[in-house]
Amino acid sequence: MTKTNAMTLVLQIVFWLLLLAMAVPMCFFGLTKVLRKPEKMAALAHLGYPVWFLVIVGIAEIASGVLILIPDTRWTGVAVTAVILLAAILSHARAGDSRAQIMTPVYVFLHLMVIAVWMVAAS
Repeated sequence: MTKTNAMTLVLQIVFWLLLLAMAVPMCFFGLTKVLRKPEKMAALAHLGYPVWFLVIVGIAEIASGVLILIPDTRWTGVAVTAVILLAAILSHARAGDSRAQIMTPVYVFLHLMVIAVWMVAAS
């Protein structure tokens, strides 16, 4: 294996780790919303949304996590995830939540932007 091939393999592995680090939590937390976990219901009520909205957000999170992993739908997954995260940032800010609660989706959004920039650079 040449040095170039080894570097390409390492970059592919890093990219897939970034994708998995985004997709797996999105699917997991989406599932907790679809299953209407009490802590998720309380959090959404705190943000001022009705309980039925929890299931819609959960389905969107699961879908975005799956879409990010499929090469042909990756951009759609990135777009859906970006909308979810921006809505979370605005919702926490509007509810007057702490800086830590607002910054969590900001950090996840930055992770998503790393993936998007990588995809642009690779194309």
